[in-house]
Amino acid sequence: MKVEKAFVLYANSEYLSIVTMAVKSINSVSDIPVIVYMINCHSQVPGASTITLEVDNIDVKKSDYIDRSDSNIYRLLIQRPKIIEHALENYAETVAYIDSDTIVTKHINNIFDYYPKDCTHPYFVQGVYDYLFIDGRGGVETRDEMHLSLEHAACELFGVDQSVRDKYRQTGYFVAGQESRDWINEWSWMCNHPKVITNHRLYAPYHEETIANVLLWKYNIHEGLPLMYINYRQDTNLDELEFTGYINHVSEWVALPAYRNQLMALHGEKDIKKMDNLINKIHKKILFLAPHLSTGGMPQFLLKRIQALTDFTVYVVEWANYSNEYTVQKDQIKKLTNKFYTLGEDKTKLINIIKDNDIDIVHIDEMAEHLGDDADKVLPLLYSEDRTWKIVETCHNISFNYDNQKIYHPEAYAFCSPHHLDTFSNTNSIVEVIEYPIEEKIFDWQSKLNAKYDLGLDVDKKHVVNVGLWTKGKNQGEGVALAKKFPHVQFHFVGNQAGNFKEYWQPIMEDIPENVKVWGERTDIDKFLLAADVFMFNSVWECNPLVLREAISYKLPILARNLPQYKDMFTKYITDLNPLKMKNQLSQLLKSTSPYSPPTDNTLFNFKKQHTDLYTSVLNSNYTNYKVHQSFIDSPFLEIKGSSKEKFTVMIEDEKGPVYSSQIDANCWIKLNREYYSKWKTTVKIGEEVVYTHELNLEGERVYIAFESSSLGDSIAWIPYVLEFQKKHNCKVIVSTFKNFLFEDVYPELEFVKPGADVPNIYAMYNIGWFYDENKEPELPNTIPLQKAASNILGLEHREIVPRVKSDWGNICGMKDNYSVPGKYVTIATNSTAGCKFWTREGWQDVINYLHEKGYKVINTSIENNPFDNCEKIVDTSLEYTIDCIRQSKFFIGLSSGLSWLAWAIGTPVVMISNFTEADHEFSCYRVTDESLCHGCWNNPNHKFDKGDWDWCPEHKNTPRHFECHRGISSDKVISKILTLLLISKK
Repeated sequence: MKVEKAFVLYANSEYLSIVTMAVKSINSVSDIPVIVYMINCHSQVPGASTITLEVDNIDVKKSDYIDRSDSNIYRLLIQRPKIIEHALENYAETVAYIDSDTIVTKHINNIFDYYPKDCTHPYFVQGVYDYLFIDGRGGVETRDEMHLSLEHAACELFGVDQSVRDKYRQTGYFVAGQESRDWINEWSWMCNHPKVITNHRLYAPYHEETIANVLLWKYNIHEGLPLMYINYRQDTNLDELEFTGYINHVSEWVALPAYRNQLMALHGEKDIKKMDNLINKIHKKILFLAPHLSTGGMPQFLLKRIQALTDFTVYVVEWANYSNEYTVQKDQIKKLTNKFYTLGEDKTKLINIIKDNDIDIVHIDEMAEHLGDDADKVLPLLYSEDRTWKIVETCHNISFNYDNQKIYHPEAYAFCSPHHLDTFSNTNSIVEVIEYPIEEKIFDWQSKLNAKYDLGLDVDKKHVVNVGLWTKGKNQGEGVALAKKFPHVQFHFVGNQAGNFKEYWQPIMEDIPENVKVWGERTDIDKFLLAADVFMFNSVWECNPLVLREAISYKLPILARNLPQYKDMFTKYITDLNPLKMKNQLSQLLKSTSPYSPPTDNTLFNFKKQHTDLYTSVLNSNYTNYKVHQSFIDSPFLEIKGSSKEKFTVMIEDEKGPVYSSQIDANCWIKLNREYYSKWKTTVKIGEEVVYTHELNLEGERVYIAFESSSLGDSIAWIPYVLEFQKKHNCKVIVSTFKNFLFEDVYPELEFVKPGADVPNIYAMYNIGWFYDENKEPELPNTIPLQKAASNILGLEHREIVPRVKSDWGNICGMKDNYSVPGKYVTIATNSTAGCKFWTREGWQDVINYLHEKGYKVINTSIENNPFDNCEKIVDTSLEYTIDCIRQSKFFIGLSSGLSWLAWAIGTPVVMISNFTEADHEFSCYRVTDESLCHGCWNNPNHKFDKGDWDWCPEHKNTPRHFECHRGISSDKVISKILTLLLISKK
């Protein structure tokens, strides 16, 4: 199957290494396939589809220059039209031919843009000169001297009037399509004409190129590629090329294209090493933008980047110079690149630096919004819609809130810590975690001893080293306090004491013990780490501290806090500092030796490769000047941020069809009212083009489900549907209830948090409650089973599910003084939270008496004091004790209340007296009802319970039938249900 586009090159075995470099240069900037034809050679060219072409009588040796009198070379070069015709016939719809001694630029893909669809001839590149010379021939000064041109003989041979000629075309670079195959076939035929073959020096002094021009003139063709290459020489300074808007002849055979983006190829270099260097030099220009370069983790990270990225042309811009002191990393950076700038008051000069140097990627070593003063003036220019550079950002802190603070969106983020994968989870940009490398240091005991001597340390003592800027977050004060407990151990604090943190470090310095030395800022941190016996890092506020990684490379015992944002990256290498145990911890570390081996997958080589791969992805990415952010916390939320001036049509639908459609601008948002689960599908268009689609998929996502009711019954009724939701969507559910202690041990699949707790990095959130709001609950809650409120809100098919509740709290339950109850007993709960739920006191007493006569003890588990004969109040009304008490009873008798739900959940048979609700409102139990009485008012859609009215009775309040539903239930009906229960339990 043919591809749409392909680059085509060819060579013989002598030029294999050269064509390999050309292919490498193409692959470094383009995803378009490359095809290489190898003449009489079966070698494969890396990065290209390689085709062997057998041709007789060709034996061309490698040379820096073409001997145009050599018939072997002529036979080799006239394979060009045959090769292009073969490629068009078999492999690609359109091809771009590239000379093998070429290094392409990042603009090479543009060559295809010049070629019209269905064009019947190739588009050849414009030549440096319009009339050529060779061996004293040629040289036309006026159009009356056409007979002197090098092409005259061929024009005469093929009957071509060269007076129509205009620009001379060269065949080192051209584009051809399917409709041009007849033209190419004729070109090949002319190249192989017997007279031309016999005397190519006369008829084709510039080989196939001469013939191609004659054929163009034959059909009066003048269209072609602009000048899009230069003949490259070693003294050519690519950074100083001046593009003037017209072709600029720099020197003999060297002419510059009119515009920089028309420079697609450097031609003529055949030294492999120089070609490789040229690839690295021209293809990647990186400008690192740092908010400052005073000493710290960010400047050190940048320094390491520059040290690793030796194949790149690196520019460094410092947004602001905070101080001329404490510049260890800045000084080293300046030694590595002479392209260093510090912006003054006019920060917009940054844009000129980027444009003047044709920067490919701007890598900002901080969030753009936090660059510093006047960032608001520069960022619209830096992120402009018509910019020609790509942007990468690195966040070096854990406090930046992406969702609330990010305004400008780069093509990619190079995160320095995996922590940012969580905090930036909603980005649409490319993301890559590139951590500071850990290079294992190889040293012996003598080297360690020499380091101690060099620093003037006492070799007979143990040495603890701490490195970092003196700040409250770095917490050196804790280390100094610990040093006082180890008077025979030497403690060394390396790091500057900046004036803006003086209020922190000055009081500490006033009480420094003799065994502590404060060294200030140093350039030889590696020597301190080599000399150390233990590395101590007291910091309480970090992202991904570089000094810990450096200490690991020296295999040092390390005492440091294992902060959550480390994501366990240091767990196997450090002792987790506990302030209450740190003296003992340090004592143990001072006795240990080489407790681990450093990791091998985070080397400088990997560090370099990760950057290179990321930058390549960024260069090949398509820039959009807007970002769509969508979340489903409470309800669907969609926001479009960016500088785009387009109108965005937003359409949202659920399982049944369209729900919302509107047109918004960038930096606007929409939020739907509906909060219960729906299978949302979102489409965003610009005009008729779909630019964003998203269908809600919770698999693998963090979802927060919050219970809004603190009621015991509600909590127990709803909890099993949270687990069903997690099973259905294969997501990570975090749930908050007001009764977490009942569920945490029995629902290990779920993560429980306290109501109101901050739950970070969630994708969706749902609230479960008793809502008379169609946006929160699709049905009236009083008209459905209590459990269905949860299944409705969570979008689950409803079925009754027995909840799990922790049912054994270790209590031996009984009556007076907590003595165990001899024999069998029954639990009851006579009270509830509303008057309409209560049964009569007389009825309860009859039932209690009946149970007592049958040999059962009776315990009332209600909190309230309701004295009955033959009944004891529970001795401990805590819910934990109540659970154990109900669990150990033979059965439970209650109302439509939380304790009835509790008894059901822990497996105790339940007799429920409830006539004010419909039979399916609660759960499967031994239900006592009487439908001859007024009943079911709770579930009537015409009524809504009034929690503030204890006497709520919507049908008969203040009449003789007030609370008839329960007052009318006889004790005989309840005893009948008990007998049924006992009969079934005997089977």
